[in-house]
Amino acid sequence: MRRKKSAVILKNKELGHFISKKRLFIKGSKLSERKMRRAEVILRTLIGIGFVLVLIAVFVFIFVFLIPYLQSKVSNTPEETVSDAQSVVSFEPQASYDNMGLPILSNEINLRLINWENPSDERFKPKVQKVSGVEVDADMATALKTMLEAAKNAGYLIELSDGYVSYEMQQERYDAKVSELMEQEGQSLVMAKTNAKKSVPLAGQSDFQTGLCVKLKADIETFADSQTYEWLEKHMHEYGFIFRFPDNSRENHTTHTGLTADNTVIRYVGQENAKFIHTSGMCLEEYVDYLANR
Repeated sequence: MRRKKSAVILKNKELGHFISKKRLFIKGSKLSERKMRRAEVILRTLIGIGFVLVLIAVFVFIFVFLIPYLQSKVSNTPEETVSDAQSVVSFEPQASYDNMGLPILSNEINLRLINWENPSDERFKPKVQKVSGVEVDADMATALKTMLEAAKNAGYLIELSDGYVSYEMQQERYDAKVSELMEQEGQSLVMAKTNAKKSVPLAGQSDFQTGLCVKLKADIETFADSQTYEWLEKHMHEYGFIFRFPDNSRENHTTHTGLTADNTVIRYVGQENAKFIHTSGMCLEEYVDYLANR
């Protein structure tokens, strides 16, 4: 009887150990399953976040880089029509010619005006061509050559000292003038900058940037008394030219041009405009205002 009881007790102990192990196994399995589920949730979350970040990066690339780049490509094509003449770049000469061989240009070119009231920037760079050693707007180059040849045939040799001036070069000239006034005349920086603008405009405010102005090799003080000046006054409007900063006793044009008078600077405006300006005695700024208010 004792042996049987011992056997039963032993069996009961073995069964208890088996049940305990099974319970531990089940608990361990459930714990592992929870960990796996938690890891799976974390992985899905990370994948979702990554996907969202990729989408954001794509949208940023499209709207910040791609679209502006494509728009700039379209806006910089030569075929684009731009209303602001100061931002237009002349790619090729646009002239047709009359029976005298003089160019026929639109007023968009003829009356393109850069001054202190109508500034431009470094983006404006006309198509240029060399005439008598200086660069000028290619559209009006033929008119200038024709006038210089006509003056030569009449016995007057007209030489040029300046033509198209870039934005960068104009800034250098203005800075040099300011330094000159400070060093040679002892002016303060503020005074020198103010006085420099009377004869040398700031970058982007000089009509020489249009390429339609040229400066003659002549003395400013005495040129108005020369025969060459008289010939130009009588004939240059026939070729489309005017005095850009005229010294006219009838009116002080400095208030309109913003610069001191200088009869050694001439400017192309086209034949029709030049004839009217010659007859009326206006300067270019007055004429442009007259057309705008007519």
